[in-house]
Amino acid sequence: MKNGLGHSVNETVFVRVALTHAHVGVYNSAISGVRMENLQRVNLLLEKRQREALEKLARQHNRSVSDLVREYITAGLREDNSQQRERLLALENARAFKVRVMKRRKRKPVANTVKVMERMREERVNELLGRRR
Repeated sequence: MKNGLGHSVNETVFVRVALTHAHVGVYNSAISGVRMENLQRVNLLLEKRQREALEKLARQHNRSVSDLVREYITAGLREDNSQQRERLLALENARAFKVRVMKRRKRKPVANTVKVMERMREERVNELLGRRR
């Protein structure tokens, strides 16, 4: 049987992280300004290798798996927002460029480059064949 990600159910491990008193101490020492009552419980399905990697990192950094997952989610969301801001900035720059071009052309529309190229090709073919228009 396959899960929604196309992985065998046997390859997927259901992870439920319950904060113990030990986790709370690690969590509180690692992150300041976030209170336990502001957190919401979420169940995630992780592959076995993902869970093992998270647990290894958590042990190495003396942090909880939940803390690492929150950090990675925040970084991912920040990255998504950054890419979206870059796309919006590029679009705004293109619009500003169009306004400058139109102003320089005194509001004359920009030529349709496809039609211009077709006309140039047609004129060149006529020239090569000795035809005049």
